[in-house]
Amino acid sequence: MTAATTASLPETLRPWFPWLDWFAPELAVSLGDILARLDPLVGRFEGRRAAGAEEPDGLGDLRRRGPYERLLTSEWLLAADVPDEFLRRAASGEHLFLAPQPRGRRPQRLIVALFDAGPRQLGAPRLVQLALWILLARRAVAAGGTFRWGVLQQPGVLHDALRPEDLLALLGARTYDAGGPAGAQAWSPVLEAMDFGECWHVGPGPRRHDTATHLAWVRPALFDDSLDVEVGRPGATRRAELPLGDADTSVLLLKGRFQGMPVPKARSFRSDRLSIRIAPLFSDDGRYVVVPLLEGTAVSVFPLNALGEPARGRTRTLSWSAGSEPLAGAMRGKQLVLLLSAPGGGLLRFWQSQIGVVPRPEREHFHAPPQVGRWLDAFMMGSSVFVLDASRRLVFWAGPPVRGPMLRAKEVHAVAAIDHSRFAFVAEEQGVLKAFVSDTGARVQVTHPLGPVRSGEGVSVLIGPASRWRNGFGGCAVRGVAADFTAVWDVHEPVEGGAPPVVWRSEPTRAVVFGLTAAPGGRGSVLVALSPSRRDLLLIGPTGFRTVWSSPETIERQSVHAESGRVALLTVDRALVVFSVPENAVLLRVRSGEEGRDD
Repeated sequence: MTAATTASLPETLRPWFPWLDWFAPELAVSLGDILARLDPLVGRFEGRRAAGAEEPDGLGDLRRRGPYERLLTSEWLLAADVPDEFLRRAASGEHLFLAPQPRGRRPQRLIVALFDAGPRQLGAPRLVQLALWILLARRAVAAGGTFRWGVLQQPGVLHDALRPEDLLALLGARTYDAGGPAGAQAWSPVLEAMDFGECWHVGPGPRRHDTATHLAWVRPALFDDSLDVEVGRPGATRRAELPLGDADTSVLLLKGRFQGMPVPKARSFRSDRLSIRIAPLFSDDGRYVVVPLLEGTAVSVFPLNALGEPARGRTRTLSWSAGSEPLAGAMRGKQLVLLLSAPGGGLLRFWQSQIGVVPRPEREHFHAPPQVGRWLDAFMMGSSVFVLDASRRLVFWAGPPVRGPMLRAKEVHAVAAIDHSRFAFVAEEQGVLKAFVSDTGARVQVTHPLGPVRSGEGVSVLIGPASRWRNGFGGCAVRGVAADFTAVWDVHEPVEGGAPPVVWRSEPTRAVVFGLTAAPGGRGSVLVALSPSRRDLLLIGPTGFRTVWSSPETIERQSVHAESGRVALLTVDRALVVFSVPENAVLLRVRSGEEGRDD
């Protein structure tokens, strides 16, 4: 892609050329459309007047009144020669005084903007922040001033706005802190000590701030695919709805793919020992991926970095005693726990857990045959380990002292941890498929019906990103069968404000659907799938599907981390690839140097 040129931009976008020139032409035009829609809302620059006493700026006029230190020299001569006339003129107000011209107080030309980098501004709202950053930078240049910006959740830290790297720093600012009034209050003493002309607060928070001269209030619209934006002074804002553009273009804008900046490369390793019998396992935060090795008693743990992040961590190899078969696995942070079938078959071993070795329950209490393709779903909460067995029973062991297995729910089709004390699961209840949110104390907080269970159809359920479940129903997908026996998926999307969830249905497909994650740009969800040839990674949305990555070899095993949108793929030649849906790029490649064979 080549940089945008003045000739390649529409006439309406020429004012922002110095900043749009940082982007490829197709990205510049898309961003320029947002700039053109927001510019009328921003209005003209009207900075605050400088404080302090007025200073004289030469002589302006002669007046009949004034202090006698400004009396004309000719009047003082009259006092020396004709004192009676001097007194008469003083009594009748006929004296003439010099009137200095006051210096006009110019408005302060420093523009300060505080951007909310919290969770409510991730995704599409960041496009508005990107556009406002450019609008305010040009506003400061036009006023002969300076633009500096900061993050609402980082009080006292202000950045320049001169280079693409400065804008990239805004796009990289992310935090789970919601900010709000507390963040604005923390900035108050810093701003009160500054002589700024305008102070902008950009985000979804309260519409009034004591320190703000201007507000930009941004949030997703409730009923359509757009953004609701209000811009202006507190109490006098202008409002508009901005339609969201093409998802692929939006993702590239949010990544800050500027001209002349090198695109970070994926980390690369080499290993001849990867097994393709079991799908890779992600840690709960998506920062590590675990792959079993050929010998059957060891795994490799690979660290994952976002593109552009400094490489952190190293590959670890963990092994256990021979004769034990892994049945389930869970990883919390850096801690990996495996449920092993101990030699002899009468014991279970929770490897790297306080639970240790326990008697193996009878099949009617816990059904866990040796796995091919993937381990049983499992997760950790405190000292407890939860496992969804092969007969759809959700059971858990707690300890110490060791207790279990204890039954939590039956007929469970999918389960996922939400945080350190809550989890979501989908189960059948009296012929109806329902989504639940429960905690470790067995309290059910949310129940949401997903529809009746149709007899004769195998039920398959996918649960969406954990962060969307923290305030209620967070979204999931349920598989159905079309008339031609191909699969269709009903995706239940969460909606803010207590409105009923939105449901969209995929077209009948023969693709292998195996995950549900946030759509690029943060709006809605997409299904993650493999093409029928098992060589292409697909994203399926309400309007169709697109291929995001292709493999030269057949993909044998696959898994997805719904929260981060990272997808792990094992190919037939024992190569591992980790692809990031939000970044639309490969994060990790592990190549095999020689052919191997699984037992």
